[in-house]
Amino acid sequence: MASSGLSPAAPPVFNGEGFHIWVVKMRTYLQAFDLWEVVNTDAEPAPLKANPTVAQMRQHADEKTKRHKAMSCIQNCVSDVIFTRIMACETPKQAWDKLKEEFQGTERTRQQQLLNLRRDFENLKMKEEETVKQYSDRIMAVVNSIRLLREQFSEARIVDKVLSTLPERYEAKISSLEDSRDLATISLTELINALYAQEQRRASRIEEHQERAFQEKIDSADFVKDLVIKRLDAGSGQMLCVNTARRRAMLKETAKKKADLAKTNLNTRMKKLGGCTNHMSPDETIFKTLDRSCKTRVKIGNGQLIKAEGKGDVQICTATGQECQITDPNGSSLMTVTMSDKCFEVNWSSDSHSTHVASTDDTKLWHQKLGHTNFKSMARMVSKEMVENFTKTVYIEDVCEVCQMGKQARLPFPVNTTWRASSKLELVHTDVCGPMRTESLSGNRYFILFIDDYTRYCWIYFLKHKSEVAQVFIKFKAAVKTETGCKIKTIRSDNGTEYTSAQFQALCKDAGIKHQLTNVYTPQQNGVSERKNMSLIDMARCLLFEKNLPKTIWAEAINTAVYIQNRLPTKALAHKTPFEAWFRFKPSLAHMKVFGCLCYSQVPAVKRDKLSKRAVPGILTGYSMERNEPEAIPEELVTDQFEADQNDPEMDVDDEPVRGTRTLADVYERAHVAQEEPCCFEEAEAHQGWKQAMDDEIAMIEKNKTWELVPRPTNRKVIGVKWVYRAKQNADESLNKLKARLVVKGFSQKYGLDYMETFAPVARLDTIRLLIALATQKQWKIHQLDVKSAFLNGFLEEEIYIDQPQGFVVSGKEQIVYKLKKALYGLKQAPRAWYTRIDSYLLSLGFERSISEPTLYVKKKQAETQLIVSLYVDDLLVTRGDRSMLADFKAKMKDMFEMSDLGQMIYFLGMEVSEADYRSLVGCLLYLTATRPDIMYSVSVLSRFMHCCNKQHLQAVKRVLRYIKGTLSYGLKFSRNEDLKLIGYTDSDWAGSKDDMKSTSGYAFTLGSAMFCWSSKKQSIVAQSTAEAEYVAAAGAVNQAIWLRKILGDLNLYQKEATEIFCDNKSAVAIAKNPIFHGRTKHFSIKLHVVREIEQAREIELVHCNSEDQVADIFTKALCTSRFIKLRKELGVNSMEAKEEC
Repeated sequence: MASSGLSPAAPPVFNGEGFHIWVVKMRTYLQAFDLWEVVNTDAEPAPLKANPTVAQMRQHADEKTKRHKAMSCIQNCVSDVIFTRIMACETPKQAWDKLKEEFQGTERTRQQQLLNLRRDFENLKMKEEETVKQYSDRIMAVVNSIRLLREQFSEARIVDKVLSTLPERYEAKISSLEDSRDLATISLTELINALYAQEQRRASRIEEHQERAFQEKIDSADFVKDLVIKRLDAGSGQMLCVNTARRRAMLKETAKKKADLAKTNLNTRMKKLGGCTNHMSPDETIFKTLDRSCKTRVKIGNGQLIKAEGKGDVQICTATGQECQITDPNGSSLMTVTMSDKCFEVNWSSDSHSTHVASTDDTKLWHQKLGHTNFKSMARMVSKEMVENFTKTVYIEDVCEVCQMGKQARLPFPVNTTWRASSKLELVHTDVCGPMRTESLSGNRYFILFIDDYTRYCWIYFLKHKSEVAQVFIKFKAAVKTETGCKIKTIRSDNGTEYTSAQFQALCKDAGIKHQLTNVYTPQQNGVSERKNMSLIDMARCLLFEKNLPKTIWAEAINTAVYIQNRLPTKALAHKTPFEAWFRFKPSLAHMKVFGCLCYSQVPAVKRDKLSKRAVPGILTGYSMERNEPEAIPEELVTDQFEADQNDPEMDVDDEPVRGTRTLADVYERAHVAQEEPCCFEEAEAHQGWKQAMDDEIAMIEKNKTWELVPRPTNRKVIGVKWVYRAKQNADESLNKLKARLVVKGFSQKYGLDYMETFAPVARLDTIRLLIALATQKQWKIHQLDVKSAFLNGFLEEEIYIDQPQGFVVSGKEQIVYKLKKALYGLKQAPRAWYTRIDSYLLSLGFERSISEPTLYVKKKQAETQLIVSLYVDDLLVTRGDRSMLADFKAKMKDMFEMSDLGQMIYFLGMEVSEADYRSLVGCLLYLTATRPDIMYSVSVLSRFMHCCNKQHLQAVKRVLRYIKGTLSYGLKFSRNEDLKLIGYTDSDWAGSKDDMKSTSGYAFTLGSAMFCWSSKKQSIVAQSTAEAEYVAAAGAVNQAIWLRKILGDLNLYQKEATEIFCDNKSAVAIAKNPIFHGRTKHFSIKLHVVREIEQAREIELVHCNSEDQVADIFTKALCTSRFIKLRKELGVNSMEAKEEC
């Protein structure tokens, strides 16, 4: 070992600090000189053999010398204080172990150090002022310390730590990484590099912004380029330093800086022709001295770099006068400036200029938000205060390029004075526009407008065919009549076949509506509708052009145009918008956004895990009338369809009649803008209908004696309340009533203080279907009751204080609060309180609560069932008993609660779902399986991919939807049978799931002839044989049968005989009856043998059946068409439109 190599590479001297770092360096140092084996093993050199050679003797001497060299290295690499601790050691291994024992500690010490380091790692969090490199260095310092203590620490864990502790400014980058690749596979180096690149881009933008701000201070004197400075007197000259190669084109770039100038509020002092940092000239002859060796590059106002060929002095002749006159290019004097400190100083404030530009930008933004409406209309909205939350000033802009592309038209026809309506709905204009060459996202090609002549308020509906006009008119007529109480008197349209059809004429005649038709080929007589069509399409075209969106979303654009134009002024109204004329209060524009802008929809907490992205990107496509909030469509949908729409021709608005049959109504896309739900109390207070709804809610609360006024407590928290508004609709989507609900802000409640128990049971769908099957067999009638404001009836055990509701504060008692005696909506314990109240009341009426189903109540007399009640939150299903008994029960319920008698049950637990993503679609299909067992297996398979769905899964969902669309009239038919015997079917496939080779169990139960209970579920274990898979399925069916027998027992329908469960596998039936096939069943789970126990107890009987007769086969696998149709019929799923056979 050469001595010259030791000193330069030697590690730092260890002084007692940083032992874990010194150990690594020292080990590498010893290995570099082949000394580590001596330190690590302390092996003695082998003794020399007899008659050794010279080479062997030299090698033996070298090995003995290595021990001394290693000891020398260790001693020289520690301080004198540390050396005293190892000076007594005779071998390098003893010295090394002594240092490790003292500074690294025992195993217990190591575990304590690991504990502290793990705590440090968990507490790490990136600081706001910290860079990515600094933060990664801090993390790796802790991680490396942990790894040096022989602790395995994966890189994935470090990546998760970095992602979860980054500040909010990196959220966008993390979202983009999630979209582009799987974060579970990204390396730490890739992540840090990506974050570092993002940080560098942000830093460069900040630097560019600062540089631009500095440049603006220079360019704020840009007006000087158009001025002529004239000295009043001539005189001597002065010397100035000027750079050459000045580009005259630089002056043209200063105009582009005006917009950026608005972002600063400068008070700039301009000196020496604009305060230039470097004076430059393209004329070399004016230089008195010129140094060509001084070459550099100079950044000019537009950010470009130009070459300066030299530096020198220029003699400029100036006058000796003390005043300077500044004139414009026309020679008019602008100002006179006095010399100060050998220069003419001008103090110039750019506040007014900045304000003007900022206001101009604000005007342009509102111009985009309002669908590129004209600036004169915007100015009228400001001057007449026609809307709220709008800009204060409107500046007339130059020609808008988007408006020119979207609105170019010929000059209008001369306007003739025509008759105007004097009240709402006295005259309604209507017209159909289409067909569009491009279908909308919902397959529509037409839209129809209805315009009230008096208010000029507009409604729009989208159609697939013109033949749907009559049905849409029925809905529109019902909606406006319910909303205003007025009837349509006259309707004006063109001579299209959709309006001249016998069906439409009959509608008008039956309703007493006068139908005015224009002359043939004279659209000017229907000018209101024609003009509205044109303006809507122009605005929609601008909305699409503005963001370069595909034409497939033309319906959303036109819908948004209607929404906007109802809030814009019109010449037909004086100082009002159509919205204000119709609703009698001013609209608010606070929620308006630019159509087509990028937006993010929050992913609900129940649909994501801790590391999933919290929002998904989308494109804003309008405003929801039901939820009073913007609507968006997935960004991928626009991206995927964009290229296909690039070469589509322009919208065709020919008015040609098209024959076709009426299809399903377009619900979510149809722009029904007749009623808007207010978003705040102030907006609702201005509308008489919503004000009356709030009065009714307070009256109901007072009637129930829900609260009492008390002084504000000092030791308890007072919870806030808010108003929630909902416009309820009928089945035909016409307005039913306006509902205002006072809701407690329950999210501020604390467990253990403000509430304890919150759980409240609801009836299972199996129980409800069982009641329907039983009522069918017994020919009972099922009646439905609805409890009004059910949660207001529950008594509270806790002390709850709330603020007085907005708009109903007691005068003179503003500081007093309400103490709740009963529950209110929004309280976490409200469902529990309501269930406790009605449960106790039903028990007091003599009902018995089912042990197996806590929402099922049975009233018996001498082992005979008198009444059955099933409770689903605030809905009650009542069956059995004669009319007098039902009437008596209803009377007692109405005496105790405010209730609505809905009569015989027709529609129960109905719901409307508008979301279109995979999870929501599958969720809707799961609800549909309540009456459609034929899709149970398909939906069960689709629900297995909720967390990892892709396009293939979505296509499979659409196939199920297409099947449902073709069988809309199908449903579960309950028929009467004398024999009320519970019969079951159980079946299983084997290894049907190719992902994990697990099987699918299915069962079904009938009562009489009606199938009322079924299931399809993947097994939790991997079955090793078909017999095991069938036995697992049988165990699930047996458990369900036991529960059903208990429910029937509570209803006095005891099953005296064993319930037969049919299974098509002989081995599974044999295993259930006798403990045979031990070699094949010894691995079975103990819980599966409940089948054998219940079989021996004669509660159930597993019976073999032929595979062709196995009804549950439809719940376990995909079948051929003939087999599927046969089993569907055996399930009782038939078309409700088919005539019954005699």
